[in-house]
Amino acid sequence: MKKIIALAVAGAFVGPAMATDLSIGGHVEYLYRDNTGAEARFDTGETEINIRATDELSNGYTITAAINIIDDNGEDEATTAGNEESLDLQGSNLNIAGPIGSITIGDASGALDSTGDWTDVSPTAGGFNGDGDDHAVLYVLPTFVEGLTVAYSYSPSGTNDMGAGTGVTDDATSYSFTYNAELGSVYAGKETDGVSDYVKSYGVRATISGVTLAAETGESSESGTKYDMNGLAATYGFNDFVLSYEKQTTESQDQTDTDQEETVISVEYNWGSNVDIYVSAVDINEATVDTTSTRGSVADATVVGIEYTF
Repeated sequence: MKKIIALAVAGAFVGPAMATDLSIGGHVEYLYRDNTGAEARFDTGETEINIRATDELSNGYTITAAINIIDDNGEDEATTAGNEESLDLQGSNLNIAGPIGSITIGDASGALDSTGDWTDVSPTAGGFNGDGDDHAVLYVLPTFVEGLTVAYSYSPSGTNDMGAGTGVTDDATSYSFTYNAELGSVYAGKETDGVSDYVKSYGVRATISGVTLAAETGESSESGTKYDMNGLAATYGFNDFVLSYEKQTTESQDQTDTDQEETVISVEYNWGSNVDIYVSAVDINEATVDTTSTRGSVADATVVGIEYTF
């Protein structure tokens, strides 16, 4: 009897594994930074390994497990002794998709985080500050209007532990609407954290004569301080090159906190199907807003990078 049970248990594990679609990928990136007023240096970008396992079930559903092993110490620039980040599991989750839509459990992009960020086009630096956070559960409704995606996400108020280094925001909800059409795309969404913190964002993107243009705007409230955020971007590709321009601004509404304006101009070369080489000019201006302050550049840099995706 014990042998029969053992064989049955082994079969339960071996059988599904034979039908599983398993893939391994990732990317490696290194950067050379020449910062104004500071010593030049080499950094690592985000280096990661992605493992995906997918099974198509007989009832019409598909289940996918995503495991990401990531080292983003170079991006975070947390290099103070004792403060370095170790490998973590950012974005690792389990997704079930089928006739009723899809549900993702784990370190999942929130509903706002899963759309937009269309003005984040630079290979380094930049990024729209009105993007959302990761949540514990993401639900995407089934398509009931062609081109329309509706999403809702949620995290309970307790401490949600999704693994080492994961960044799930506790006590949060979010929703978003994204519409894609032949002429372009639009989105709107809002995320609420705790009692009073929130971020709401809107965006539009279109491609005209080979040039992709995007604009985003948003508002956030963090511990009682409100901010306005705006992003503009343009990209143009020709042969194996991509030119991009990105401008991001964040301003406090009550004029008591730091305003920031960041502009990134980049040239990117696709050297083969999986290798990108780029040069970016980064200009960051910030100033504490009061009646006497002036805006001055604090973090200008020229960045040369290479990224290999596999």
